[in-house]
Amino acid sequence: MDHSRLVEVSEYVNRNAPHLAFEKSSFSDLDYSKDCVGFAVDGDRIAVTHTKDTEAPVLRYTRSEIAAMVRAAKAGQLDKFC
Repeated sequence: MDHSRLVEVSEYVNRNAPHLAFEKSSFSDLDYSKDCVGFAVDGDRIAVTHTKDTEAPVLRYTRSEIAAMVRAAKAGQLDKFC
């Protein structure tokens, strides 16, 4: 499968934060499970939620916390969780 294709982003609404427009990457559909996290800007925080459950909790992180997680993922440090 070609993972280099352009990533489409779809919007998702969580009932616990209906004022936020969460974005979910089409990469979440690569394994057909539709399990993915959604991200939204919420003031000075980034809100994160599970997109398979419209009533899932919404967690909020600073941009630096999200950046650290992305760097760790790119470096393969989170592979053990996949």
